[in-house]
Amino acid sequence: MAPDNCWSAHQCTRVGRGCHVCKHLASGPLGPASLQVAAQVVSGIGFLGAGVIMREGLSIRGLNTAATLWCSAAVGSLCGLGFVREPLIGAAGVVGANVLFRPLARKIDQPNRATDVESQYLLRFVCRGDDEAKLRVLLMHLLHALPITLHALYSQDLNSSGKVEVRATLVSSERQNAVLEDIVQRLSLESGVSAVSWELTRHDAD
Repeated sequence: MAPDNCWSAHQCTRVGRGCHVCKHLASGPLGPASLQVAAQVVSGIGFLGAGVIMREGLSIRGLNTAATLWCSAAVGSLCGLGFVREPLIGAAGVVGANVLFRPLARKIDQPNRATDVESQYLLRFVCRGDDEAKLRVLLMHLLHALPITLHALYSQDLNSSGKVEVRATLVSSERQNAVLEDIVQRLSLESGVSAVSWELTRHDAD
């Protein structure tokens, strides 16, 4: 997760909560019907926010966007209820959280980001076509209890030899060379495997 995005998302969420509370406290004369509509906006925008949150390897993207959408719904609700000062304050708070706090968040989290490293591995093995399904299941079983995430799995037929090359992209929060070597040794014990190897394809900060 990008630390600066997370920090900005927290600030946006605080602004949004303030707008929603202000909406309920200041909307007494408007009646319960207006509050019910505003409540539906709050819950409905949550589904939209969930749709923009994506996972990329071990990182999470879109939290800040989701929080901004939620705050925009609060500001829009205040405008729809006829308020003027409150939505202006809320909009200024959202802009401030996204623009002003981000450089400060990067500076605060700089020491932590130096150690936030993601390693990506490429595991290859060649096997008989008849054994492909069994070996894919075996690989999934080997990875189940390990600190490694399977990012992609791809198979390709090798001409007309009846053999298949399976390539797995693996992601970890730190180097796991010994773990990859153990996986290679275990796969090499299978009679249907004729070649198996691994390589470190990326080792950098998020």
